[in-house]
Amino acid sequence: MQIPDASDPERRPFSVPAGSPGWITDELIERTIAVWQRFYAAPLTAEDAVEMLMRVSHLLGVLNPNAALLKGT
Repeated sequence: MQIPDASDPERRPFSVPAGSPGWITDELIERTIAVWQRFYAAPLTAEDAVEMLMRVSHLLGVLNPNAALLKGT
């Protein structure tokens, strides 16, 4: 699986939607879509990726509310 080079702004097909948490980056959105797109018939959007990431963040918060990585989410 090829992950797009997020360091080149001209090659960034996705960007963080307005209102997203600060920990979500263009690169994280691109990686999320790169991993999950094969399981979906319709093309995933940046908004889809943010929703996936937020749901995983909430799940991790339930499983381990004291996790250092979850502070501020």
